[in-house]
Amino acid sequence: MPTFSTQHHTSHYITAGQPEQPALLLLHGFLGSHADFLPLLPTLSQHFYCIDAALPGHGKTLAKATTYHFSETADSLKSLLFQLGISQTYLLGYSMGGRLALYLTCLFPTLVLRVVLESASPGLRSIEEQIARQKKDDAIAYQLATSPLNTFLTHWYSLPLFADIKQHDSHYQQMLKRRAINNPYALAQALRGLSTGRQPPLWSNLRGLEYLETVIQFQQQRLPSN
Repeated sequence: MPTFSTQHHTSHYITAGQPEQPALLLLHGFLGSHADFLPLLPTLSQHFYCIDAALPGHGKTLAKATTYHFSETADSLKSLLFQLGISQTYLLGYSMGGRLALYLTCLFPTLVLRVVLESASPGLRSIEEQIARQKKDDAIAYQLATSPLNTFLTHWYSLPLFADIKQHDSHYQQMLKRRAINNPYALAQALRGLSTGRQPPLWSNLRGLEYLETVIQFQQQRLPSN
């Protein structure tokens, strides 16, 4: 699996498709990895040069302790694209990856051609909401760092939010195996640094976007939200 290092991160990623095709950067959600998008690559790579990256703290992507944040992560992703000779890209982001995709779109609008988001938010509007969400995510991060990862995953996916995916037992079990490979301490760092509560609110930036698609439904590869 290829790697690319910046001063902040050592990113692991895979590519699919031909470099002369339009680029598509795929960003997974919390607890996930690049493997979440593997079932989609045979189809997507017929039309795009896909860059499927593992986010900091997920899979084998490493980060310095103080760089699990939006600005450093966006800079690393942008540097990865430039290293691959890509000056413009389409974006597909899910949950945490969707929020990062929106951040990239708003901060670097000339980089992004179009963006498709699933289960993502422009952030929380008020300081009070942000602080409350920070405390909530910090508590989850503490639980993640101090509990056996399999115990945390069982509890996490018992939430009503994920009831649908548990109806497909084989897919659910495969997903748990992928999640269990992650490092719980790195995941906790990622949750703290990339929390919705620490996300710079992007509401005022939305008016400047010429195109924003905010809903995509995967009929057979539905992914849980966080």
